[in-house]
Amino acid sequence: MRPRPWQREALRHIFARRADGRRRHRIAIYSTARKNGKTNCPGAGVALYGLTMEGEGAQVISCAADREQAKLVFGAAKRMVELDPDLSSEIRPYSHVLEHKVTGSTYRAVSSEAYTKEGLSPNIIIGDELHAWPTRELFDVMQLAMGSRIDPLFLIPTTAGVMSTRKEEESILYRLYQYGLSIIRGEVDDPTFFMAWGGALDTEDHRDESVWAA
Repeated sequence: MRPRPWQREALRHIFARRADGRRRHRIAIYSTARKNGKTNCPGAGVALYGLTMEGEGAQVISCAADREQAKLVFGAAKRMVELDPDLSSEIRPYSHVLEHKVTGSTYRAVSSEAYTKEGLSPNIIIGDELHAWPTRELFDVMQLAMGSRIDPLFLIPTTAGVMSTRKEEESILYRLYQYGLSIIRGEVDDPTFFMAWGGALDTEDHRDESVWAA
């Protein structure tokens, strides 16, 4: 599947580089409405990029509120490898891991128990459907885990979801969304944070066909 123009534009920003060549963003939120292909792009596509292009011994991790959700991106990436002769010649697929033969880099999906992630050192994290994560514990642990890497990226492909968790607290995604808005408004200067959020304005009626394109 080839990325559409608006997907390519988002990817261009997500992978932007600073003048010194370092990655500009450490956290990147990519939100679209359901059924817009985010599992494949950016999800699986970015995972395979990280597996093959982030250098020797890179780690790419998919995580989500539960293992089954995390495995959706992994399953899409594995299927891409199986269907593409060039990828299948470079990548060795296992049941739960993809391994890049030349660099020894790996890509895997992990379960949601935060306490089991402290031995990881990921270059790229795919944090799927962040709105469904019941607490921010896993998010904080994964952010800490990527701290030893020079140019890590925490990519969050997600739908909007809800403002609050099941515990009636603001979801981590909603907090990050509000933070992104504060950057857009010029209230905060944080070039390490990027947000691409597709959707109609809060003041618009989602039932109006004229606003569906947003």
